[in-house]
Amino acid sequence: MEANEEQSIRNLIVRAALVADELPLEAYASVYSDDALVENSAGTVAGITAITEGAEGRRSAGTAGPGSHTRHFVTPLSVDIDGDHATATSYFVVLGKVAEIPTPLVFGVYDDTLARTSAGWRITNRVTRAE
Repeated sequence: MEANEEQSIRNLIVRAALVADELPLEAYASVYSDDALVENSAGTVAGITAITEGAEGRRSAGTAGPGSHTRHFVTPLSVDIDGDHATATSYFVVLGKVAEIPTPLVFGVYDDTLARTSAGWRITNRVTRAE
């Protein structure tokens, strides 16, 4: 069963990219736990409401989401499962101008902590290290 659990986590990490690029804002709740933390060089965002509001702001600014011509590409490299908790490390690149000449905007690493919930695996903490 652990191989299926690992694939479920890998799928969730890739789904987070799809949510950021194309899916409705409500889909963030299918990726992050209600009390998730998202940390990056700009600071920490706490809770699914704040995470969704941040995404809404990026979409309104045209820097991410539908119509922004950006895409996140994520490669989960390592997944370690310990019961109902897991950690994962992934490389990511965000491309801009995908409708013209795709241009790398940022490359980095996601360090995710995940928990198994009644709705499936959810990211509880994401640390983004841009390089």
